[in-house]
Amino acid sequence: MKILNPVNGYVKDIEESSDPSFSQKMLGDGVCIEPKDKHIYSPVKGKVAMVFPTKHALGIKCDDLEFMLHLGVDTVELQGEGFECFVKAGDQIDCDTLLIDYDYKKVAEKGYDTDIIFMILNNDTKELKKSLGYKNRKDEIISII
Repeated sequence: MKILNPVNGYVKDIEESSDPSFSQKMLGDGVCIEPKDKHIYSPVKGKVAMVFPTKHALGIKCDDLEFMLHLGVDTVELQGEGFECFVKAGDQIDCDTLLIDYDYKKVAEKGYDTDIIFMILNNDTKELKKSLGYKNRKDEIISII
């Protein structure tokens, strides 16, 4: 399975996250993306499993895998400020589906880390091959083998 970059930006290993729960892979393995655009698209074809009320995170189901996109670190504290969500739980999505507009510049001005954390929540057996560095939207960033 191929996972595409949801936004233009610099892709880093999840271990580089400033949040220990992400960097230590407590929720799952994945990547961090330093965004260079506000439009966040789906990285896979699947279904929206849930959207946090504060719009800073959402879950996606695809086949037997569950994913989470988490925008920023500790951004739940912003109570939705800086996030505009365009999907809801149950929506079918693909890599052309705009999920969220993320005002990462405003989030940074408020003192928060703006990295987008993308993680696979339930992968215990499959190997991840990550493609790091600057990537355009829709470039492959993870291959699940």
